[in-house]
Parts: sequence; structure tokens; C-alpha cells
Amino acid sequence: MIPILTCCEASRNYPTVTFTVDFGEKSEDGKGYWYVRSNSKLEDYYRPSEAKMDPSWYENRPHAKFCPYCGTPVPKMRRKDPAPKTLTVVTDGGYYCDTCSERLNCCMCDPLSSAFEPVREKKRS
Repeated sequence: MIPILTCCEASRNYPTVTFTVDFGEKSEDGKGYWYVRSNSKLEDYYRPSEAKMDPSWYENRPHAKFCPYCGTPVPKMRRKDPAPKTLTVVTDGGYYCDTCSERLNCCMCDPLSSAFEPVREKKRS
């Protein structure tokens, strides 16, 4: 499951901030980040498709530092131990999933971001 913010009811009902790990990163050492999702029609209007082919387009997406609804800081994430066995693993440059051997547009494996979970803060007594 793709991690979303759960700090308030609005963030659970309207997931605008999502945790992601870029496909270019290896699943063993990839570090994810929280980013603000946007409407694809807006992205197409402001960024032509040629610009999306540039890897820096994905790096320049707005990273989220807090919930847009209640202002709570986004949680720190850590890799699950053990990681799910159904993660999408791509080693051929972005064409086929190594886990299920399907093309990426048909792959039903879990995204790399599902290998992360929020770090739970220990409550002080």
C-alpha cells in the first residue's frame, strides 16, 4: 500500500501528499520522500511532455514538509524489515518488472514506496 498521511480526516479522505521512491533508485538503497500530488492535466499544461522525459522534472516536484490540511509535520519513514516480497523491481531501465516479468504498465506488484512505514515516536511518561 502506498503510504499517505493519516494525521487528520481530510488527509485520509483527500490524499494530496504521498510518499514515493523513484524508479531510478535501487530498491535496496532507495530513499523516498513525501511530495505534493497534482492534477495530471495541470502538469500537462505547465510542463510539456518533452520536459517530463528529463529526470530533473521528477526531482523538482514540490516536496511536502507538513500536512496541507492540519499543519502536522510529515512522519519520518523507515524501511520495513522484512521488506514485502511483492515489490516492483526494475533493472532493465524501466521496461519490465523483475518480480513478475510483466511490462511495467501491466505490473500489479507493490510500488517501492510500500516497503516503508512511519517511524513511531516513543511517548515519554
